[in-house]
Amino acid sequence: MNAYDRTADPNRIIKPVIRIGLAACFLFFGGLGLWSYLAPLQGAAIAQGTVVPEGSRRVVQHKEGGIVAEILVQDGDHVNAGDMLIRIADAGSTATKAALERRLVEIEATSLRLAAEEAEDETLEFPEELLRRAERISSMDALRAQASMFQARRESMAAKLEILDAQKAQMRSTIEGLRIQIVDDQKRPMFDIGRATVKEYMRELLHEIGALLNSVDNHVSISGHTDSAPYGSGERGYSNWELSADRANASRRELIVGGMLEDKVVRVVGLGPTVPYDSNDRLNPMNRRISILVLSSDAEERVVSGTVVDTADDGIDATGASLIESVHPAD
Repeated sequence: MNAYDRTADPNRIIKPVIRIGLAACFLFFGGLGLWSYLAPLQGAAIAQGTVVPEGSRRVVQHKEGGIVAEILVQDGDHVNAGDMLIRIADAGSTATKAALERRLVEIEATSLRLAAEEAEDETLEFPEELLRRAERISSMDALRAQASMFQARRESMAAKLEILDAQKAQMRSTIEGLRIQIVDDQKRPMFDIGRATVKEYMRELLHEIGALLNSVDNHVSISGHTDSAPYGSGERGYSNWELSADRANASRRELIVGGMLEDKVVRVVGLGPTVPYDSNDRLNPMNRRISILVLSSDAEERVVSGTVVDTADDGIDATGASLIESVHPAD
């Protein structure tokens, strides 16, 4: 048979080769094992070791995560189910608590500001306990913001009241006429204490005003004022009432010297110390003055007819029992 016969069975050719290979492996490994068992050992290296199964390591993870504040176990410790291994820092709850504390401080400061505004207090005061809490949680800015808002709202309210006072004065001027309040720009009084003689620098001013009053058709009313310094004789003798009327008449004469028509004045009133220019200091020399009211038509008719007319500077009824006045009827 030819050595390369295509019709030959392949299994019959390879089986002898396989049997020879298996026999060689058995003889090699068998001989090696027999030798390792029977061969004597001259020496050995002895060392300790730990066999750790791969499946003994467990991964521990918090369900929400966070920052580890403390580890309560060490490597090699035996633990049971339910034992605490680590402690997570409570950063989230701490931040929430701090935010709530700051909000509480802001609400308390706002409440104190509103109470101070309702009471019309001049300053906003915070209690020591609130100041300590605000400083502890670094929330002093909230208190300063409320203090600034209180001051700003107070100034705004003062400005509004000033506007309302001006509107009130304007309305009074519309009803009664135009009031001329004579005050020296250097804050000097018009009269010496206890005297009805007009000071020289005010005399010149009255002369100029007298000439100007002729440019309007309305008649005028003159009011005299004093400070609150009483006379030694009290109210039974010559008092601030007579003095204020004398000052008004002296001013009337100076207005006429300046050119004002004599029949321009229909009323001369002494108000004494009842209507001070400086209500905070009734002894202020600025309170020794006069005021001139250019009467409206209705007010003039009430004066001439004898009807009560309010000639006070600040809305005070100047027709009391102690009022001393001289009335000059209009033509």
